[in-house]
Amino acid sequence: MATSDDDIRLPLRTMQIITFALAAGVVIFMAIVGFLGLRDGSNRAPGQLPIITIIAFAMLAADFAMTLIVPRQIVAAGIQRIAQSRVSGDLKMLLGLRQTSLIITLALFEGPAFVGCVAFLIERQVYALAVPILALVGMAMHFPTENSLRDWLERHGRQVLELRQT
Repeated sequence: MATSDDDIRLPLRTMQIITFALAAGVVIFMAIVGFLGLRDGSNRAPGQLPIITIIAFAMLAADFAMTLIVPRQIVAAGIQRIAQSRVSGDLKMLLGLRQTSLIITLALFEGPAFVGCVAFLIERQVYALAVPILALVGMAMHFPTENSLRDWLERHGRQVLELRQT
């Protein structure tokens, strides 16, 4: 699928802003929680199980696995819908599908990040901040670039054409 710079410039910028905004929300909340945690300085009682931190790590692991499955299923279903539609404008529909899958992926990382921040705030264990940091790494790995978007559009545009031919 041939795409011009004008066709993808605005949708790409929108996806980049969404990615940055969701990651910035995590960073800002982590900074606030860190400030509150350092200001108070109190630790949890010795021997107390850091259950919220454990939940945050479990959520991160589960959501990481879900980022490999859920967006792909949404894209597959969207590709089917696009292939069945007889309306022109495949590029616009594919860009919307890509943005939807990106938002879902980022949201799957955002949830555990906030839980990890809350775990640090309540339990005062520095290792709880590993969850939001790892989530931010996952979000950064999905930051859309022009090349990645073009590749995605080319790959999925071919799938639409193949489905229409069968």
